Amino acid sequence: GDDESAGTPAATDGAVAATQAPVDPQAVADLEAALEQDPDNTGTMTSLADLYYATGDYANAGRWMNEVVQREPQNASARTFLGVLHFNQGDVPAAEEQWNAAIEADPEYVEAHYNLGFAYLASEPQRTAQAEEAWGRVLEISPNSNLADIVRSHLSSLTGGDAGAESPGAESPGAESPGAESPAGEDAPAGNGTEGGGGT
Repeated sequence: GDDESAGTPAATDGAVAATQAPVDPQAVADLEAALEQDPDNTGTMTSLADLYYATGDYANAGRWMNEVVQREPQNASARTFLGVLHFNQGDVPAAEEQWNAAIEADPEYVEAHYNLGFAYLASEPQRTAQAEEAWGRVLEISPNSNLADIVRSHLSSLTGGDAGAESPGAESPGAESPGAESPAGEDAPAGNGTEGGGGT
């Protein structure tokens, strides 16, 4: 239902506008102090990653998400976020690895399937059939979500049809340049960690 689309931040939370903005040093200090008290608190680590992500500091965000994934290897949300960070840094194979691990942990985790479509299109050579398959899973799992609307548009572009051309993302660069859609925009890889750092 609508719960999934509401809880699916497709990286549209202002990350582009905030890119290169300085991270709030007090917020970092507060979170790091909290970690000193509870060094294995993955929620605090995810908050640090979110803070760095919002400023475009994907390296530090990735450092914290790696810590989360080491402690919670079955956390599909954390793996999806880590994959987005890899993708945004141009490391498509590492992103694909994280998104596949997220799906292994939770086969119904729609954001990971959605993101895999971008990884397959960003691969050299493009793996269009695999992208179509990944995005087909999005339509199966969450047919009424915002991500499904975006997928319909991209699938239409890939197949040359007009179905869904009016859905969100139709004006995006599309399959020709998946990297241009990242880190923000309606059709960017989904899952910047704000949907929750806890286990599934």
